Amino acid sequence: MSSSQKKACIGFFAEKKEIYNKCRAESEFLGNYAEGLMGGGSLFILDIGCGDGGLLNRLVGKTDGCFGVGLDLCRTLIREGKKRYGNSVQYLVADAEYLPFRKRIFDLAVMVTLLHHVVATTPKKTRAMQKKILNNAKDAIKPEGKLLLRELCPHNKVLSILLYWLSRCFAHLCLPVAEVSFLTEPELLRIVDSAFSTTRVLDRFPWSEFDFRIGGRIIILAFRT
Repeated sequence: MSSSQKKACIGFFAEKKEIYNKCRAESEFLGNYAEGLMGGGSLFILDIGCGDGGLLNRLVGKTDGCFGVGLDLCRTLIREGKKRYGNSVQYLVADAEYLPFRKRIFDLAVMVTLLHHVVATTPKKTRAMQKKILNNAKDAIKPEGKLLLRELCPHNKVLSILLYWLSRCFAHLCLPVAEVSFLTEPELLRIVDSAFSTTRVLDRFPWSEFDFRIGGRIIILAFRT
C-alpha cells in the first residue's frame, strides 16, 4: 500500500471506531475457535490488525501464562484498547507488511478481516501484497504454529471487482470510505495454500441476514509444518 492509502485507511478506522465495536461480538464468535486451538500451557499469541485488542485480550485471559502481542497501524484504536482492557497485552503500532519480530516465535497468530483492506495501485500488486502479509504471518509462527484467519469473500469475481472500483472512486472523491479489495473464496484459499503447508475451512456464514446474496465470511485454519 502507498503511504497515502495507509494514511486514509488509518483515518477511516480512527473516525469510524464503532465499526470495531460492532465487530467485537464477531470476535467473540471467532474466539470460540481460537480457544479450541489453544489447549493448555503458556502460549505466545500474535494478533495482526488487532484493532482495540478485544479478541487478543480474551485469549490471553483464558489461560494462565499466555502472552499476547497485538499490532495495528491505527493509534486511536490501540489507545481505545488500552483504556478498555489495560495492559494485559503488548500493543504495537506497526505494519503487517513489515512485522517487527524475529521469525518463528509465536504459537498462534490471528488475522481478522485484514486482507481486504490491503489495497495497492493495481489488482496485481494488491494480490502480491496480500500474499506477502500471509507469508509474514507464516514466518512469525513456530514450525508447529497455526494461523486463524477470518475474511469476507464476495460470491463471485464480478462483485469483487465492482466493490474494489467503487471503493477507490469513493475514496478519491474524499468520501468516508476505506478502499477495499476482496478476495473470492477460491482466490483466498489459493494464496493461503501458497503460504502454508495445510489449510482447513472451519466455517462459512453470511455477511449478514440482509446481504447474504453478496458474499460470506469464511474462517480458515492454516498450519505451518
